[in-house]
Amino acid sequence: MTGLYDTHFTVHARRVIETYIGKWIKVSGPLGDVYPKQVVFAYGAYPGKSIYMYPGKGFIERCSVLPRGKHIEVIGRIREVGAFDVHLEDCELVT
Repeated sequence: MTGLYDTHFTVHARRVIETYIGKWIKVSGPLGDVYPKQVVFAYGAYPGKSIYMYPGKGFIERCSVLPRGKHIEVIGRIREVGAFDVHLEDCELVT
């Protein structure tokens, strides 16, 4: 989705992305860091892009006991998409 910003003007990319806001998506990658209110993949998992994952029930607790770099799969609802980042809410750990 962030790729829309590479090929379209921001105003058009936002209109297209608007249809995906609130929809569920699955993402995966190496666990980077766990903060009190968000989880991120390791640097370079998505070159030039960041995925910020905000917790659903038990998400932070489950992620915080995993080793850094462990490959995880997460489902979350799309909250926001920018040219360089995706924000997901109500995230749950799949693996």
